[in-house]
Amino acid sequence: MQNAPSVTYPVGRSLVHAGLLAGVAGLGVLALGLLLWWWSPVSSLGLWLGGLAWLFWSALALAGWRRSLPGHLQWDAKAPAPLATPESGSGGWRWVRSGRDEPVTVDTVEWALDAQSFVLLKLRLPGRRHHWVWLEARRHPTRWDDLRRALTRHALRR
Repeated sequence: MQNAPSVTYPVGRSLVHAGLLAGVAGLGVLALGLLLWWWSPVSSLGLWLGGLAWLFWSALALAGWRRSLPGHLQWDAKAPAPLATPESGSGGWRWVRSGRDEPVTVDTVEWALDAQSFVLLKLRLPGRRHHWVWLEARRHPTRWDDLRRALTRHALRR
């Protein structure tokens, strides 16, 4: 089996991620409104505390989305793989943060969600727990298939 081609793919704030967060936050506000309407004759401290907790979660989710690190995920087909076998070939992943020149070798890439036009990955970087990235086809449509081949090839090596 041939190895996947080398590819560099841009990563940034995801519109899919933002839409999911907005949808969950909106459903929470709707649920809170319905609960307040349902129990309107009774002043419930728990509902108000739940509403404050939901607002706090929404603010944390927005802050997390805004802190999403832009950069590039690179698949280098010629890089030596840590546990390469003749069947798996070689290749390695690197993460390059925007504004930094030094790429960081990625220890592992794990698929979390695959919806064909967007993918959620968990990258394990040296010295860090993990880093989540959303990759979207709209960012670089001409390289999307190359990226998916590299991800699929990598998944076959696990």
